[in-house]
Amino acid sequence: MNANDTILVYFSAINRTKNVAEIISKKLGVKSVSLEPKEPYTPQDLDYNNPKARVYVELQTRPSVPLKNAVISDWQSYKNVIIGYPIWWYDYAWAMNEFLTSNDFTDKNIAVFATSASS
Repeated sequence: MNANDTILVYFSAINRTKNVAEIISKKLGVKSVSLEPKEPYTPQDLDYNNPKARVYVELQTRPSVPLKNAVISDWQSYKNVIIGYPIWWYDYAWAMNEFLTSNDFTDKNIAVFATSASS
């Protein structure tokens, strides 16, 4: 994996995934991009035990959460993409949806990592 043609893209709601992404990025010497929701998640939004909390409500539809930076500007220059996200209810965080559908992954080598509060 060449550092010049590799990018790490991640979403982190409470910095757990961010911490892992920073370790990987530093170790490999690659550029990293944090996906930022247009409406950031607050601690109250992330209260998985509250049926009125944002993530609990979103769980029903797993929406495409609008991101400030879903499209990576120099995307075509990367051959290798490392993707990181938290696990929400045994699935990837749906905040990843817009990124995943806004970029062409044709001919990209993909590596994935995930974090979980329960493990």
